[in-house]
Amino acid sequence: NIPEEVAYYKDRLFGSYQFSFYINVVLNFFLPFFLFMRRSAKRNINIGAVVGTALLIGHWNDVYLMIMPGAMNLATDVTDHNPTGIIEIPSQGVGFMELGFLCLFAGLFLFVVLKALTKANLYPTKHPYILESVMHDTGV
Repeated sequence: NIPEEVAYYKDRLFGSYQFSFYINVVLNFFLPFFLFMRRSAKRNINIGAVVGTALLIGHWNDVYLMIMPGAMNLATDVTDHNPTGIIEIPSQGVGFMELGFLCLFAGLFLFVVLKALTKANLYPTKHPYILESVMHDTGV
C-alpha cells in the first residue's frame, strides 16, 4: 500500500536485477545463518573467514542494488525524452568504475589499519592475566 516502496522493489524483483537481489538475500542472511548454526562453527576460523568474505561481497552487492537500478531508470528516462539519442545509457553490470572504487577504498582501508597497527603491540606485554587468557580452553 506504499507506492514508493512498490516501485523500488519492482525494479529489483522483476527487472534485470532479479538474480542480484536473490544473491543478496542468500549472502547476507541465509549463508551466515546456516553456517553459524552450530557452536563449533562459530569458533572455527576458516568458517568465520568464509562468512566474513561472503558478508563483504553481500554488503557491496546490497549497496550496488540500492544505487544502480534508480540510476539506470533515470538514464533511461533522460534518453526517452531525447529524440536525437545522443545520451547513452550506461551498461548494467560491474564495470571498471565499480572495481576501481572498490580497489581504492580497500587500499585506503588497509593503509590506515596497517599504519595504526605499527604503532602499538598486538600482544600486551605487562597484562597480569595474559597467560591465563592464552591457555583458556572451551572444551570444544
